[in-house]
Amino acid sequence: MNKKDETDLLRELKRKHSDISPDSDFAEELEGKLVKHFVKKHKKNVFFPMLSLATVSVLFFMLILSYMTFEGVSGVSISKNPEVYIYHTHDTESYLPELQDGLPPDEAFHKELNVTLIGKHLAEKLEHAGVDVIFEERKIQDELINQDLTYADSYRISREYAEETLEQYHDSMKMIFDIHRDTIQRDQTTLNLNGEEVARIVFIVSEHHSAYEQNLAFATKLHERLDEKYPGLSRGVLLKRNQTFNQNTYNQDLLAQSLLLDIGGLHNSMEEVKRATDYLSEVILEILQEE
Repeated sequence: MNKKDETDLLRELKRKHSDISPDSDFAEELEGKLVKHFVKKHKKNVFFPMLSLATVSVLFFMLILSYMTFEGVSGVSISKNPEVYIYHTHDTESYLPELQDGLPPDEAFHKELNVTLIGKHLAEKLEHAGVDVIFEERKIQDELINQDLTYADSYRISREYAEETLEQYHDSMKMIFDIHRDTIQRDQTTLNLNGEEVARIVFIVSEHHSAYEQNLAFATKLHERLDEKYPGLSRGVLLKRNQTFNQNTYNQDLLAQSLLLDIGGLHNSMEEVKRATDYLSEVILEILQEE
């Protein structure tokens, strides 16, 4: 294989995988390391000049594909038909048992130990069952800082992310979940189920758009299915008109089966909330299989 053939091969590989766009710094660093590795290891091999670029190119794109598979989403997914999109408008909301003792409730926020771990857990449960899921990795609260915005602008950013996702996957997307945690007392957010403490779930629907009945029907279906299988796990459906935030539809006008969920509250542990998420994933899966 001459240099022209090697170059043509590289171009063809890039063309075929042009829809994959990992971070440019990652790609450049990976390609450079592969080249150096092969040069060092095979510098005495007479066949190396013929195979070097072709081999490195193939390995490079195989690794890129693997990287994208495990990276999940951050605005990008290798899945062609995702059915569920999970994000967190208030992505630093946390749970007091996971934080330092004595922290006041109004400071129950954390950049790592927060509700995003719950959303990721739900995504993993659904993916394990064969559902294609996009989990939003972009940090909305960080973006507020980057754009010099306030907490009240959170739904403005999450809406942008949701619109981008739907624009790309509008044909296959069936459900959107914006996951939060509540601020009420533990006795209202906790249930003993099968001998274990489990966080309770409430489905929140905004009435502030003309098609909210579709969101309400979806929320009601989830609530009723959960209540039938696991009585008391769902706290029901809460209808809200929120005049505080700039975006007060909770982005539910973007998709009929889009909901805001509070899973547990301030006083629940991550383990209790994940247990609730396990039960919720069962019901979501059932409904997806019926559609």
